[in-house]
Amino acid sequence: MRGFSEKKMIEFDGLQQNQILALLDLLQNSEVVEQEHIRRRYLQRVPRFETTLHFLTSIGAVEDKGRDLFITPAFRARLKQTLVGDITLLVLDWTFNRKTNFRTALISYLKQFHVVDGRAIYRPPEGSQSTESGVRNFLMELGVVARSEEDSQYILSPQHYALYARALHPLRVISPAALQHD
Repeated sequence: MRGFSEKKMIEFDGLQQNQILALLDLLQNSEVVEQEHIRRRYLQRVPRFETTLHFLTSIGAVEDKGRDLFITPAFRARLKQTLVGDITLLVLDWTFNRKTNFRTALISYLKQFHVVDGRAIYRPPEGSQSTESGVRNFLMELGVVARSEEDSQYILSPQHYALYARALHPLRVISPAALQHD
């Protein structure tokens, strides 16, 4: 089972905040939504188009309709209500709300943290850092996790404790239809 989780953590390899923001910006502001056009414009700004597109389509933020790419209506509605500086937090929240390998990787990584002296910390075992590097680096870039050099551990930022709580106790999504009784 551990190998399964490690494979999911690798999904984050090469994914960066600026790549996500670049693709969302292009899709929001481009009149031409043809995938090849978006791809060319994207690669003029940042690398790893396929990685970023895979992430955003997996979490349901972007829809790939063959030749064309679109921001999904639900994500577009949330995006309109979000301040520019909070877009990556919206993406992180959106990731937690979709059953994907990305969500599984986030939960698996964050579940390794433990509260010690009022701080959520994680000291990785020897050899685990390479398999966790993608998700860890992504969370570090977003300011969710920081590394403490003095004691070789990672510290969860207090403003992101809600993510930690969600990882420990993921909510089960129930549709209205499932709540109806015959």
